[in-house]
Amino acid sequence: MKVGDILFVNGGTVFSSVICLFTRSEFSHVAQVIGFAPNGKAIIAEDLYNGSIIRSFSYKKGSFKVMSWKKPLTSNEKKKLAQYHYDTAGTFYAYHQLFIIAFYLLFGISRKRNKKFSRKDLSICSEKIHETSIFIGRDLRPDLCTNLVTPHDLYESRHLLKADKLLKFE
Repeated sequence: MKVGDILFVNGGTVFSSVICLFTRSEFSHVAQVIGFAPNGKAIIAEDLYNGSIIRSFSYKKGSFKVMSWKKPLTSNEKKKLAQYHYDTAGTFYAYHQLFIIAFYLLFGISRKRNKKFSRKDLSICSEKIHETSIFIGRDLRPDLCTNLVTPHDLYESRHLLKADKLLKFE
């Protein structure tokens, strides 16, 4: 793994299964590598039930795919990416945002980017990773509203190398 890599996760819980069902995806969660601990474990930033956090990579169950950028990140982009995650860590997790996305998907409402539609501080995992990509100047999904992006939408980004294998958590 490298700084900037994105982990696409299938959490293996009932809640994860519901997310996968509504988003028509094998992934219910995304996280991003922002550095490495002295013991070599990746430091990841992610949005979980208690908000945006930064922690050592220590998942217990499930499986994931790691995807890298097609065009490698510069050292400046890596610094900006990590700093953005540190600066925005601690915000709440917006469960209601999951319902809004499900509503859009269930009723086939367009999620195309619309300058008029912008909400602040809605924090879910895919939104956080998407915001970070915009912040470093590499918008993963310029076609979609930032706060209506799912893990699968990010997985389909043309800016990422497709992962060829599923990895198991520790």
